[in-house]
Amino acid sequence: MSAIVERATPPAPTGLRATFTGRYNAVPSAVPGGETHINLSGSARIPSLGNARIAGTLASNPSLPPSSTNTNGVLTLVARRAGGNVVTVVSGPTADLTSTKPTTTQLNYTVVAAPPRLASMIGTQGVATLSLKPRLRNLPVGSTVTGQFTLRVTQS
Repeated sequence: MSAIVERATPPAPTGLRATFTGRYNAVPSAVPGGETHINLSGSARIPSLGNARIAGTLASNPSLPPSSTNTNGVLTLVARRAGGNVVTVVSGPTADLTSTKPTTTQLNYTVVAAPPRLASMIGTQGVATLSLKPRLRNLPVGSTVTGQFTLRVTQS
């Protein structure tokens, strides 16, 4: 006699809710008035997906008022249980990504790609609050700034 055992698969999330923590490095523009870039790499535990990593780059240009660009970029979430990557486009107000003082910026995100299991997330939008805590505060102007970040992601 054989028995059929079915595993209950948790339902796929319909939006993102997580708090990612990790490290960043922010690279100032090489030319006056240019964009600064910040590279983020971190992780979170998401109840329905388990351990997840997030990585990506944001750009901003706070040097020339009024700023011609806002903060914008792409963040990719990778979770083994997701069956693929979740890609988000983020945007928000202009921010000084190379500040040597702690900063917080509220960003908006839209999920633009997801694996089949998470296809219901495509098009969902939400808010991501990015807090940066630089490691060193007395850096020469034009230096790369490194530190730790927290990214709180909620669905709107």
